[in-house]
Amino acid sequence: MDLQNFSKISTLKREDIQSHFQELLSKDLAKRRYYIGSTSGSTGKPIRFVRDMNSYRWAKATEFFYYDRFIGINEMTAKKAVIWSHVREILHGISIKDKIAYYMKLITDPHLPGQ
Repeated sequence: MDLQNFSKISTLKREDIQSHFQELLSKDLAKRRYYIGSTSGSTGKPIRFVRDMNSYRWAKATEFFYYDRFIGINEMTAKKAVIWSHVREILHGISIKDKIAYYMKLITDPHLPGQ
């Protein structure tokens, strides 16, 4: 494998992602379960991204492995509270009820929201 070829890849800038979001989407996206998320936008305008269920499952598996191997607890049964939000969600007052409803839709709807 010739790693020097990586230097030929252009850098994708924030502005490129923002102005060409639709063009950057995978051609087979409609066939997959996915959702669109975004960064917090703490350095300017938020960047939207697409996450499909396959990448979500890998992330959860990685998280489980981390808890098990590095922290030594069973992540599935450990009591915990997870508090996470974008600053803009706090400022706009999205209720916890709405957040839970949105999360439940993500994990139960076979046609996850595209926007």
